[in-house]
Amino acid sequence: MGSDLAGVKREEIRRMFASIVHRYDLINRLLSLRRDVYWRRAAVTHGQVPSGGRALDLCAGTADVALEIIRQVPGALVIAVDNCEPMLIRGMLKARRAGVADHVRFVAAPAEMLPFPDESFDGAFVAFGIRNVADWRRGLEEMARVLKPGGRAVILEFSTPSLPLCQSSIFRRPWMVSRRPRGCGP
Repeated sequence: MGSDLAGVKREEIRRMFASIVHRYDLINRLLSLRRDVYWRRAAVTHGQVPSGGRALDLCAGTADVALEIIRQVPGALVIAVDNCEPMLIRGMLKARRAGVADHVRFVAAPAEMLPFPDESFDGAFVAFGIRNVADWRRGLEEMARVLKPGGRAVILEFSTPSLPLCQSSIFRRPWMVSRRPRGCGP
């Protein structure tokens, strides 16, 4: 995708999420019938971030994955990255209310241009956000670049059922992909 087109798409997505930030969590709970909480919990478990490890929550939104990582992984440090600052501000407030603000850092950046050195994270997560990355291939390349050897990338996303009767958002099911990027271990 050309950089001008990607930039326009990125700005459109940022504006859309900024406009719904105050109802974002409610929308997620309603559209998934609250199953999104379980799916995030399973994704974090699947990511196998070690105690005291560093994790990337990409397309972090209001930091639900970051908070779940902190809940499951003792001593973890999570870097929550999103292109929409109002979403990150909401996430910061949630982290403060949960008493874990010292374990989460918030960074406003596009997924396609992560401001971190190579091999910085033990695990990388995207929950319901890869479809909103302007250049998703570049976003996945960046995710792989910042993973340490042996680290896991976990992507949680909705899919649309093929039966016409079940194509409303109520029946959407998540799918999860987790694998070690090429060159990152056996």
